[in-house]
Amino acid sequence: MYQNHFSFDQMPFTLSSGPEMLLALPGFQSAWNVLEYARVRGEGVAVVTGDPGCGKSLLIRTFAQHADEHLVLGVIHNPELLEENLWFGLAEAFQMDGADMPRKSLTSDLQHALRQHVTEGRQVMLIIDEAQYLSNGVLERLRLFMNGDYQSERIMQLVLVGQNELKPLLFRPENKQLRQRVLFTCHLGPLSFEGTRDYIDHRLEAAGARDEVFSPSAVELVFRASSGIPRLINVICDMALLYGYAEHARRIDVDVMKEVVADRNLFDGRTALIGLGHGAGQLQPVVSGSGRHVMQSDDRDIARQLFNLPSGNRESR
Repeated sequence: MYQNHFSFDQMPFTLSSGPEMLLALPGFQSAWNVLEYARVRGEGVAVVTGDPGCGKSLLIRTFAQHADEHLVLGVIHNPELLEENLWFGLAEAFQMDGADMPRKSLTSDLQHALRQHVTEGRQVMLIIDEAQYLSNGVLERLRLFMNGDYQSERIMQLVLVGQNELKPLLFRPENKQLRQRVLFTCHLGPLSFEGTRDYIDHRLEAAGARDEVFSPSAVELVFRASSGIPRLINVICDMALLYGYAEHARRIDVDVMKEVVADRNLFDGRTALIGLGHGAGQLQPVVSGSGRHVMQSDDRDIARQLFNLPSGNRESR
């Protein structure tokens, strides 16, 4: 919708952005360094925690995209797979076909395959996202598996990524032996005001923005409404650009941003309620004489209907 209006090369605030949209913020860079150092070290357990929406999934995705042929990487995004069948979940993570194999054979084949990678000079790393949902039993079996057949053997590096509840889980008495193997830890938290401003500027620049898009006071309101959580920053800024586009605004000032925050029920980022709001209009399809849906000549009407906005004009702003 608004990409051409603001002369962007791409959409700047999509939730599924690629690594080209990654800003090397101190917290994110620290988490990246933990993964890199864990890879180089090749032993022990690394733990990355973070508040919801602060970039854990982006970190994993970006790290996986940059992995070279010397790293055999398995990623599990849904820990329930391990709770249902640990060995099948591991086989799936490392792209092995173990659907019809008995557990004992599958376990043996997994260890043999991963040990072969290590023998040939490659490193093996397993990353588990949302690890705060793992049970004590699965964590213990993972500890035993990563050790191989002998305590001196290391066939797999383990990286646990999760929300803040992951730390109390590891500090349970049942997980003492695994906790002793944790060599690297870091935390991804919300951005400061300066970090929020830099984050917005970076994403706009990466999208091809040539002029100032958000006024300083609008950026300040984004920070207050999002509490510095990147996912919420993306949502708020994307909505603001849609509002501005619907109203012909070339620059998002604090008045536009206030409309977004008020109309969309955006409060403190930690308890934010994000939705279309109570007064949002229903989209009406545009139908040609033959009854088929056709493209609207000006899709600002879609944005206005979506957000129940008047047809005002803010081009003078």
